[in-house]
Amino acid sequence: MWNEVDLQQASFRGIEFDFVEIEDGFEKSVAEYEYPYTDGSDLEDMGLKARVVRLKAAFLPENYNNLSAFIEALEMQGPGEVVHPVFGSFKAIPKTVSIRADERAYYTDIDITFVEHKDLKFAVPVSTAGAKASESSAETSNTMDESETALSGATEESGIPGDVPSDGLGDAGFLSTIAGYANKVRAAMKKINSVVATVKTYINAAAAPFKLISSGVSFATNLPGSILRSVASAIESVAGAYTSLINAPGKFMASLKYGLDKIETALGDFKGDSSLKATWHTSKSTALATAATIEFAADEAAENGGTLSLKAYGMDSDVSRTQLLTIDEIDRVAAAAREAINTAIQAVREAYPGTGYELEQSLKRQALIVQQTADTIRLKREKIIEYEVPGDMPIHLIAFKLYGDFNEAERLLRINSIKNPNFISNGTILRVYA
Repeated sequence: MWNEVDLQQASFRGIEFDFVEIEDGFEKSVAEYEYPYTDGSDLEDMGLKARVVRLKAAFLPENYNNLSAFIEALEMQGPGEVVHPVFGSFKAIPKTVSIRADERAYYTDIDITFVEHKDLKFAVPVSTAGAKASESSAETSNTMDESETALSGATEESGIPGDVPSDGLGDAGFLSTIAGYANKVRAAMKKINSVVATVKTYINAAAAPFKLISSGVSFATNLPGSILRSVASAIESVAGAYTSLINAPGKFMASLKYGLDKIETALGDFKGDSSLKATWHTSKSTALATAATIEFAADEAAENGGTLSLKAYGMDSDVSRTQLLTIDEIDRVAAAAREAINTAIQAVREAYPGTGYELEQSLKRQALIVQQTADTIRLKREKIIEYEVPGDMPIHLIAFKLYGDFNEAERLLRINSIKNPNFISNGTILRVYA
């Protein structure tokens, strides 16, 4: 039995009790992001889990009369106020209770595990898709800088001077300038340009380049900078040819991936040059990551009833969507970007062993931005449920029935494909906000 010098005092639901042992602890929620063929994980601190307090309450003869009331307080539903001797007052629920009693000695001890309760309101993460698109753009610049640094070291090791001037290089100027320095690069770029021309002819488009990579990036006027600029130009030329699809959710991303995959297939083994392979995959994955964040930002704008300007990417147009991405489309867009980034990370590790760490980390940050943005959009979309129309009626009446506001009809139209909003037949299944 414990004596009085061992006791401390606390209370629960206003009932005071003595305790002899106390243990406090906390645990963090940590999201882990892993990549194939890459050691370690990216960790994201998601905040603290509920605090846990374990203690042993002791009821001695002098306060034994409080025991029944205390047990009733523990059995009550819902959180109650705990007055902690160190941390003060907080709300908690007794998760586990274990009672040992000696009625002859008028002594009982109770092991209790309190779990802290907070009145939380779930909210979609504060970071918006538009903000993440800006963050992605900033990381793109960092990725290209690190790619140029890594490529400079690789070309110098291959006996190719890194400071070959490249002022005024177009496709022809590029091929001419690097002749005699990098025949493998010449052949690869010729193949890239050939496939780009084929892709653009196939879709009968001569659009302006969509600056998914080069917006805000200053390529150096040397051979590595020229290689990066030329690869980026080819990729952005293909992207520009597909911009007519950007108003259709997910279609632009899927088409861009298709066009870039055709170029990659034509390149084969990249003439056996691992640094050129890494350059291609880094540029391709960066373009697809940027395209993914644009898809998500356009979706967010559509849900809010607005449009997304593409001026930051060199396009004098806005994205104006009438439909939102489905959960499957969100997952496909994110997966396409992540797959390309995973491939780029592996290519970087092969091409720049021991020197490509910063480039690899930048690619990982791009993957994290894409995933966080996808999660934000997905959380919003998961609040959408199916609703069976109870009779023939227009969309505005459905909106009024569900939300008491005719104006909500516009939001319903954006998440459904409805041929005639003025007549929706009985039994039609619509997607609605819960």
